[in-house]
Amino acid sequence: LLASSSATVECSRLGTSVDGTVDLGNNAAGVIITAANNTVRTSLISGNNDDGIRITGVSATGNLIQNNIIGLNAAGTAAIANNDDGVVITQAGQNIIEGNIISGQTGANADGVYILATGATNNIVRGNYIGTDITGTVDLGNARYGVRLEAGADYTVIGGTSATARNVISGNNSQGVALTAVNWSVIAGNYIGVSATGASALLNTLDGILISATSASNSILNNVISGNGERGIELSNGDIRYTTIQGNIIGLNASGTAVIPNGTGAGSDDQGIALAGNATQGSVFTLIGGTSATVRNIISGNTSDGVYISGSYSTSNTIQGNYIGTDITGTIDLGNSNDGIEIQSSSNTIVGNVVSGNNAIGVRISTVAATDNIVRDNYIGTDISGTLDVGNTQDGIDVQAASNTIESNVVSGNNGAGIRLSVAGAVNNIVRNNYLGMDVTGMLALGNNNDGLDIRSGNNTISGNVITGNNANGI
Repeated sequence: LLASSSATVECSRLGTSVDGTVDLGNNAAGVIITAANNTVRTSLISGNNDDGIRITGVSATGNLIQNNIIGLNAAGTAAIANNDDGVVITQAGQNIIEGNIISGQTGANADGVYILATGATNNIVRGNYIGTDITGTVDLGNARYGVRLEAGADYTVIGGTSATARNVISGNNSQGVALTAVNWSVIAGNYIGVSATGASALLNTLDGILISATSASNSILNNVISGNGERGIELSNGDIRYTTIQGNIIGLNASGTAVIPNGTGAGSDDQGIALAGNATQGSVFTLIGGTSATVRNIISGNTSDGVYISGSYSTSNTIQGNYIGTDITGTIDLGNSNDGIEIQSSSNTIVGNVVSGNNAIGVRISTVAATDNIVRDNYIGTDISGTLDVGNTQDGIDVQAASNTIESNVVSGNNGAGIRLSVAGAVNNIVRNNYLGMDVTGMLALGNNNDGLDIRSGNNTISGNVITGNNANGI
């Protein structure tokens, strides 16, 4: 127990034999810290019958947990489990968890890192291997989440902007990272669901990242989120607002050149990004991507849709400037196994993306609730130059709802129709100023393999489109 400030515990064995190979655990936690500015470093903290390290109380600020092995043997190659969380922070702020191996915890509620309760703000989790062995390549996952934040853990930073700040959060038996009722936190620069090399899967059993409950203004930036058992990123089960998702690779290796799909587990929730809602809860004002190349997401290779938005509550979201279905160059087909984008809600904007190479439809606007969406200035079925065929396997755009606007897109090279208004309820839509079957210059044919525009409903406005070069009818 560290109940006074500015103490250092280092090069110690807490819960094991002297050689770090045998479980001789303490009957409670390995270390409990209730005061400020203490350091625990280069120690082996394993085999204890409660948490490995517990930092608790409003006075326990400014502590440093650094370069320890927590939950494994001294070699970092096999589990000597603590029976609860690896590191838990309760009501304590401004602590740093850095450079540790935090893996192998057991017990029904055992997480790698767990931060919660009022006052647990401004903590940093960086440079750790959470769920792997010491090499970052072997699954020694924690029993539940890799990192879990709950109400009170606002302004947490998981990762950072440098390679040294990167966490590898992989191999865990629930989500890699889970935020529940958490605000203004940042998940940045991590490998989630892949090994430390970024080249192979080391799956978390469920989602890579889950945000749920009433959560606002969280950011998911510049991570590799691939190889997870279910969705790469899931926002669900709450009123989730103003989430920013930028600069991530979702479904590919760290170089963005080969598929490491999310959704390889036993469940059916397997999209790259899912904003999953219903009539009373969902995601609002989410930004996926943005206006510059630096914030572009690469969302490809996933077992189902690239991006999926559902529930009538999930409105006013923006999908902008991403590559969905291609490699990192925007030129090679590494398509998602189902649609590039599927929208089942209203008033969302899809603008400036490359949506190509997917194994079903490029953009599907489905269900009667999916009204008043805007699909504008996208390349759907071509590469980033707008001149080469990287067609989606079925239609470029399929609209199954009313009152949507499809304008100023290049929809060419797809293996079905360019744009299809496919059901009787797809009325009062506007389809204008699109190139259907041509490249971006408007001078070269890049035909869709079926009709340019297939209309199976009434009262739509079709205006200013150039429809040529297709392998069936123009309209």
